[in-house]
Amino acid sequence: LGQAGQHDEARQILQTLRDNGLEENTLLFFTNDNGGAYINASNNFPLRGTKGSPFEGGNRVPFLIQWPRRIPAGSTYRFPITTRDIASTAIAAAGNNLTDLERPLDGVNLLPYINGTTSGIPHEDLFITRFSAQQSAVRQGNWKYMFQGGNYQLYDLATDINESNNVINNPANAAIAGELHQLLASYHVQMDKPRHDNQAD
Repeated sequence: LGQAGQHDEARQILQTLRDNGLEENTLLFFTNDNGGAYINASNNFPLRGTKGSPFEGGNRVPFLIQWPRRIPAGSTYRFPITTRDIASTAIAAAGNNLTDLERPLDGVNLLPYINGTTSGIPHEDLFITRFSAQQSAVRQGNWKYMFQGGNYQLYDLATDINESNNVINNPANAAIAGELHQLLASYHVQMDKPRHDNQAD
């Protein structure tokens, strides 16, 4: 919902739900597909990077969920999630069993995590890819391992949310860097080549 017109549409949707007595039992998601772009004067501070970048500024966005009958108002969930979780959450909210699907989804049902009925975190690992493996990253806990600008990089987001201190050359981080490198490589093997990489198309 990045444009003023889209904000107006969101307000109209909410008002229509209220006017028709549907707001209490309607599941709504508000989010964006990427961080702010450099061409429209966006400011992602303190995050580094913009739209199209595997840095946090290109991918970390507001993510709001509203379902008054099922989700407490004003609650905050602090573990990383992904927009891939929207479909899984909506399917589960409609009363369907995700295990009955013909093909498994990448996302998970967020409702039990948000409401505290399920312990743990929705995702052990989160992957970010753009233009195949040319710009890619994997996040595990507070560790972020990425390939960007021809270099492998490692950041500890717990102490470096701006991703300004690449600690991949620190011998103490060799094990986690190696683990995440293999994890990212294994992920790419599973993925089809992006169609925008096929110049002949």
